[in-house]
Amino acid sequence: MLPFLGILLFQACATAPPPPETPVVLKDPFRAVPLTYRTRARQYEKSGNLPLASLCWHIVESFRPGDREAAANTARLRSTLEKDAEQSYVKGVAYFNKKETGAAQNDFLMALFYNPDHMMALDYLEDKLSPPDFITYRIQKGDTPVSVARKLYRDQEKKFLVAYFNNSGDTDAMKPGDLLELPILEPAPSPKKAPAKTLVQEAQSLFKAGKYREAISLAENIVAYGPSSAARKVINASYYALAMDAFHSGRLPEAMKLFGMVNSDYEKTSDYIRRIRNQLRVRADYHYKKGAQYFVDENLAKAIFEWEITLRLNPEHAKARADLKKARTMLKNLNGMQ
Repeated sequence: MLPFLGILLFQACATAPPPPETPVVLKDPFRAVPLTYRTRARQYEKSGNLPLASLCWHIVESFRPGDREAAANTARLRSTLEKDAEQSYVKGVAYFNKKETGAAQNDFLMALFYNPDHMMALDYLEDKLSPPDFITYRIQKGDTPVSVARKLYRDQEKKFLVAYFNNSGDTDAMKPGDLLELPILEPAPSPKKAPAKTLVQEAQSLFKAGKYREAISLAENIVAYGPSSAARKVINASYYALAMDAFHSGRLPEAMKLFGMVNSDYEKTSDYIRRIRNQLRVRADYHYKKGAQYFVDENLAKAIFEWEITLRLNPEHAKARADLKKARTMLKNLNGMQ
């Protein structure tokens, strides 16, 4: 019996199945993305940068389609940004109608900042803010083709143009209140303006009311007609106030641009520019190193994202620019192979 049992034991050992293999669990490289962008969204909204906050919530929602918080915040911020864009657009139209093209341009640009798809704001910037090729003149009581030609062209011999473009059809009769659109043949005379002192006081009042951009627009118009130290002071003070607001809200790139519009010897402008430049470089280096680590981990999409942030913070970051170009090429080639 013993030999027989030995044979059975040997056979049992020989035919025993191998132990089950431990399954390999692949780590999801994008697992942390929703949490990262959720945190960024809250930080951006806290600092007042709603466009970036909206973008971050949209990224969270794209990774987690059923995330109620992300969906609600995306919809809420989109609605807020569309309203802000519309308000800026309406202000821009009002300035445009008042011939204040500088202020109009600022508000149309703000409308596109809040809502890049605002086609009407884009239409004003691309088409309607171009220099006009005609003079608009409202006929006054007692006007004749001769007097209008003398007034607008400083040449009464141009009366035939006024008569030709007179909508009444009568070469001599001119109806007060009607508008004439006459071709520009030479620089039109400057319209009668309020005294510079009055305009400066108005610009100063706008500044005191916190309407910095309106104050800048008016003060720049004053300077365009002649030197004015008082108007220049309003410009510096207004840009400085806007820059300080951006700085304290954490919008450092915007603050840097605004401080760049201020005379370097005004208040502490040069000190703030130095501080912001240093902070931007520190932030840029931080994002560059993050991108380098992602690149080493073969996560090209995240590396590209971090290096794009690096260049927004410090456009002179040569390593980020070179590495970003390399990573984009590699990602394009990889996508082409799939």
